[in-house]
Amino acid sequence: MKEKNLREFLEKCSKAELIEAAVELSEYQMSAFRSLVKIVVMKKIVTIDKKIDENIARLKILNKKLKSIPESERHICNDDVRELMTAINDNMIEYSKLNNQRDKLENKLYK
Repeated sequence: MKEKNLREFLEKCSKAELIEAAVELSEYQMSAFRSLVKIVVMKKIVTIDKKIDENIARLKILNKKLKSIPESERHICNDDVRELMTAINDNMIEYSKLNNQRDKLENKLYK
């Protein structure tokens, strides 16, 4: 089965079916260098890296918006500033969570 056909087929599978297939495949030696678990962990790291990149891009946009507001108007009483600062804070919290997830996966991968 070619990669494109396999990808389309797997996308139509339920989560339970994919889990069962992965568990069964893990019983076989796929490669001398990587186990199925390592492959899945590496894919998860790539996905998290993409989310981190999106998060950083969003943060840059939010910072630009904040800097576009004159400094004299950048106070907590200004609703727009407060919303921007809240969004920046939420973005930083999300970044921290993603970074922690990535660190845990890397520890699992390299230990």
